[in-house]
Order: sequence, then C-alpha cells, then structure tokens
Amino acid sequence: PHRPTSPTDSLPTADRRPKQGEALQRAFEQLVLVASVPEMSLVLADDLPASITLHELIGRGSYGIVWSGTYNGNRSALKAVPTDDGMEEELRREVAMLASCNSEWVVGFVGSAVKGHTHWIATELCSGSVADVLRLTGQPLLAEEIAVIASAVARGLAYLHGERQVLHRDVKAGNVLITAEGGGG
Repeated sequence: PHRPTSPTDSLPTADRRPKQGEALQRAFEQLVLVASVPEMSLVLADDLPASITLHELIGRGSYGIVWSGTYNGNRSALKAVPTDDGMEEELRREVAMLASCNSEWVVGFVGSAVKGHTHWIATELCSGSVADVLRLTGQPLLAEEIAVIASAVARGLAYLHGERQVLHRDVKAGNVLITAEGGGG
C-alpha cells in the first residue's frame, strides 16, 4: 500500500474531504472575516515599513496578527507584533533563533523589520495549519494522517531540540503548518 511521506500526501483525501487548496482557501476567507482587528489598523498606518506590502489578513494569535504579503519582494507570511519596552529583547531573541534555523521541518525565516511600535517578522508563507484542516472538515484526522503529521512534528522538534537547543513551548494544531512542498513549519 501507498505510505505517505510528507504531511500533505494524505491531507485531505479525495473521497472524504474537499481538495486541500480549496479547503484552506475557504479557511483563510473565514479567518479574514473573523479576525479583523480595527485597533491594529490605526497602528499599521504609521508602522508599516516600505519593505512590506500587505495582501490578506490570514490569522490572529496571542502575540500579533498575520498577513500574507511581500517582504522585499518575497512572498511571505508577515506577523505584526505590537511592542512595548518589555517585549523587545524577547522578540530579538525569537528573530535571531528563526534566522539561525535551516530545516525543511521548521518554517523558513525571510526577514524582519521594526517601525514605530510594531515588530514585523516575515516567514515562509504556508498553505495553512492542521487546525485549519480540522476546522474546515469538521472531522477527526485519519490514523494515517495523524502518523504523517506526528512524524513531521517529531522531525521539526528533533531539529529544534537536538541541533538548535531550542524548546518549542507552543506545540498545537494551529502551529503545525502545512506547505505545498510537503515539508513542515
């Protein structure tokens, strides 16, 4: 039997799920509708570096909001993190750690910029997350899908822990990103 070799080989299966691209596109459209943050739009007008062009709002987390767009002409996910004096050093460490990673199982770092009270982190633009797939399908993952995802997560964590001595403190479905190439992030 065919054994999946990457996180996207079996997500989603044609017989029980919409095509992955269509499903994730619907998820992103829904995220754009529910994740509007009016207070950030006031900050962004003054805090948007010339190197960044925003396209679509694709997510919101506890530390900031994420758009698809470009950074120095490179298609990227652009995370905007409002900063205060207490967070700046933590953000610098996170950026330095991301910049030092080089693994297909960890989201790729593109660059960063700071303007005004916003720190921008540009990374590889992924297709979506495992949480997006679960939300769109409304169904649990198949055992084969879980095995593929668990293998990819284990590889990413092994790289971070073993080679980079970094402890990922927020492993969850929303942070397990899916790429079109079948790597991880």
